[in-house]
Amino acid sequence: VIYNKALTEGQPTQEEAALLKTNLAACRLKQEKWAECRALCNEILDTDPKMTKARWRRSLANGGDGQQMLKIIDLQILHLLEPKNKEIKTTLNQAITDTDQAHLDAIHKRLLTHDEI
Repeated sequence: VIYNKALTEGQPTQEEAALLKTNLAACRLKQEKWAECRALCNEILDTDPKMTKARWRRSLANGGDGQQMLKIIDLQILHLLEPKNKEIKTTLNQAITDTDQAHLDAIHKRLLTHDEI
């Protein structure tokens, strides 16, 4: 409520609005409101594509919402923006591994049920 009030009633600068939206996105992430978090992050990234907090939070929302490929894309961009950040690299590698394993599991299941691949 405080963040929404500050955004609607105040006259925040673009930078202040981005900070408020980033904090609000963190709240939505904790509440597992993936779509709301993603929408806030999209607004921020539309004006500042290099805002790493917004991209990080959007990647987590995408992962929480089952959109693993979108998560990986954001993590790849983050890795380009911050190549020395170990948390980003580790999360990216894990997301790729999880996606590969899910794909292999789906193929294995189809083989076991004799479905076409």
